[in-house]
Amino acid sequence: MKYLLLLICSISFAQNQNISVKYNTIYFTETIKNDSTYISRLSENPKIQINGNKGFFKNAECKCKGVSFFITEEMDFDFNIKENTVEVYNIRFKNSIQIGFGDVSTSKNENSLEYYALKNDGTIRQNNQFLKNYECLSQYFKSVFNQ
Repeated sequence: MKYLLLLICSISFAQNQNISVKYNTIYFTETIKNDSTYISRLSENPKIQINGNKGFFKNAECKCKGVSFFITEEMDFDFNIKENTVEVYNIRFKNSIQIGFGDVSTSKNENSLEYYALKNDGTIRQNNQFLKNYECLSQYFKSVFNQ
């Protein structure tokens, strides 16, 4: 019973942060304040490329205190805009260095969020450090897409 309660709390926290896992890809979904000029405002950002309802953000920088090192690196990510929601996925961090972080170690030059945040069984890591990481990313995506 104790483990069931813990699982429910973990799942509800992830849902409150608008995080989901589909096909081993982590998605951040955010409701946006959409108006007739929304897409044109986004496309004015030199780091954003938009084609229809799909977009690509290059060289994003997310700065928060107390997060894992890879969150503060430059990243690229894809996104979809559908009705009044934006869905961010395929988050790739640049210039990753050799590290040991719990079960995760890397020496690649670019790594996806899934590389760090998904366990071997395909579930999302939910410890305190990763919850800070998700909150930081979530706040960053809100600031980008709720202009």
